[in-house]
Amino acid sequence: GTSPTEKYAASIGDFVYVGGGFRFVDPQAFLALSTAPPLRIRVSGDAALKNLSHKVAPLYPNEARANRLQGAVVLHVVIGTDGSIREIEPVSGDPVLLKAAIAAVQQWKYKPMLVNDNAAEVDTTVRIDFRL
Repeated sequence: GTSPTEKYAASIGDFVYVGGGFRFVDPQAFLALSTAPPLRIRVSGDAALKNLSHKVAPLYPNEARANRLQGAVVLHVVIGTDGSIREIEPVSGDPVLLKAAIAAVQQWKYKPMLVNDNAAEVDTTVRIDFRL
């Protein structure tokens, strides 16, 4: 303003104090943060199992049963903020058993994992043992 007796509010932008000085923050940074993907945390397979609310057992493949094939299948899984399976990647196991394990795990449902009262995605592993 031009009057010494009147005060005018003016905004010149947003600043943060970093490393002993103020730094300008581009407004686009706040926009990018507001649309950032949800937090993803890594937990052990055992810890994730504690939140499992709906489990579907895998069907033993006929081919594996005929060949008396047994073993463990390990899958890398990302659980969404709503508790559903978002991503599955095979880590190890026989390809015949892998298909059955993936088909079953895709139907699993977990209770949402909370971090600071916000739902977080969970990065974990699932192990399924196939035994005759």
